[in-house]
Amino acid sequence: MGTLKKWGEYKFTIEFRFYNNNNQLVGTLPLEHTVQIAELSGTPPNQNNFSLTVNGGARNGVLTLQSRSDYENGTSVTYNNGLTVNTNAAYQVMVNASSGTPHFSYNGNNIDLDVLKVQLSGGGSGVTELNPVILSTSAQRIAKGNSTGNSNLDFNVGYSINMAQKDKLLYAYKDNQQAETNYTTTLQYTILAQ
Repeated sequence: MGTLKKWGEYKFTIEFRFYNNNNQLVGTLPLEHTVQIAELSGTPPNQNNFSLTVNGGARNGVLTLQSRSDYENGTSVTYNNGLTVNTNAAYQVMVNASSGTPHFSYNGNNIDLDVLKVQLSGGGSGVTELNPVILSTSAQRIAKGNSTGNSNLDFNVGYSINMAQKDKLLYAYKDNQQAETNYTTTLQYTILAQ
């Protein structure tokens, strides 16, 4: 691009690449951007920095229902240190299922998202709110807190059966009790300023 000049306008493209669990490219999204360069006077304003990382097993979380009892009485799984937040300002963490996968699906069969409860735990004293949420395609606040002081703050990620909707799982159990089935959906975690 050469030397940037004051009051110049520069156009560029950022390409986002999306990979599946096997590190295979599944899509790209090019976005056009324009930047104007200007000379500022005085002290630059502080920039808010927000970082969120889904770690280890929480990246491909699995909630296993192995018996009829699991379908009737519920089950849960927790991924210790499954989510890391790093900020220099007050933050909130949101979770939702991707609108591209508005249900759990397996071989053309679907189960509503509201069978799953998502909850964070831990995080330390700077956390001001932890909310268990029933999964949907709408982003819901699952946690909020004060600045982490640009230090990593780890949360445990928990998935459990929403017992108010267990009948939907019992129907799936009756339909598929002869074979192992893996219903899937895609979760999105987002970090925002409060």
